[in-house]
Amino acid sequence: MYIEFESVEALVSLLSAEPLDASEYWLILLAASHSEQVPQLIEQLNLLDSRYFGALFPGLINGAEHHTTGAVCKRVHCLYPPATISLQSFSSNSLQDLPDLEALGGHDVTLLCFPDCHAPNISVFLTEIFNNYGNEINYFGSGTGYSDFRMAPTLFTADGFVQQAVLLAFCSMRTSVSAKHGWDRIQGPFVATRTKDNIIQEINWEPAETVYRSVIGPELADVPGKEFFTKVSPHYPLCIEKSGAEDVVRDPMGVTNEGGIVCLSDVEEGAVMHLMHGAAEQLKKAALEAVNESMNYEGFQDVLVCDCYSRVLLLGDRFKEELQAVSEEVKRYNPNNSPQGVIALGEIASDGNHAVELYNKTFGICLIDG
Repeated sequence: MYIEFESVEALVSLLSAEPLDASEYWLILLAASHSEQVPQLIEQLNLLDSRYFGALFPGLINGAEHHTTGAVCKRVHCLYPPATISLQSFSSNSLQDLPDLEALGGHDVTLLCFPDCHAPNISVFLTEIFNNYGNEINYFGSGTGYSDFRMAPTLFTADGFVQQAVLLAFCSMRTSVSAKHGWDRIQGPFVATRTKDNIIQEINWEPAETVYRSVIGPELADVPGKEFFTKVSPHYPLCIEKSGAEDVVRDPMGVTNEGGIVCLSDVEEGAVMHLMHGAAEQLKKAALEAVNESMNYEGFQDVLVCDCYSRVLLLGDRFKEELQAVSEEVKRYNPNNSPQGVIALGEIASDGNHAVELYNKTFGICLIDG
């Protein structure tokens, strides 16, 4: 349900009015405009011994509408208490306290995963998670953060409000997930010949900024690096080529003093990349493809979606057309349901048949049946 955030007291009152089952938690997807009220929200929910976990996002989706205030709240059955894991010094040992496959009980398990978009080692974390669980579970989630990209806490549980981490919840629910982006390769391939985490230092053995500016066209080639995300990236993102799977889009966020390109998410050294371009109709078509691909059974109870913040920047007033089309397509399968979710800074949606990735500029959907 979407809740207009009038006050912490009102939100807590609404949530406490619906008693939870023994294994249920409230998933609270909160607009980042309410970040200053999160400590008070944690305090009041803890006083009531509520079970909950949540994260902050630039915006929220409720059917065909999107909002920069409010909360989307869902009741979910968790097999284990949700946990945050720091990504600042992440290693495979960081996952040692997570349940193994046998403990999860086999079928119909979905991992809800919310990484802070500024956290390091997100790709390393997702690789380790996939190595642990493979295609035995589904994966769905979103990168958390603020529309102005400030570094601040974005994840909360009863234990506190944290940043530079990932929030995980193993949920007992049958899901069908899909992700599509709608962007076309227009130049390449290029090779990311030198990288460090989310910085592409060299492309084809030349400074990455030099190569990127040479291919995006004269009308954008002189845009200052600090304006890349708002003026260049919405039109000309990069992508990592994935054989047999959806390309992984990467948003250029800016440049370094050494001529590197700072991306929203990690880029592995040696990655084969392309320059991409897209149009509103293509993006809307891709979102509808994701809806239809996920609709592989009837009788679903709920729909979670994540749509990238950079798509909002590109589409502007036309973003509502994408949400309207998605909402109508969902209702075509189930007239009593409506998609709800977040405007994200990175998207995760995988059935485990390919490595789990944090996508950019992508629409993701999770169909839930119990």
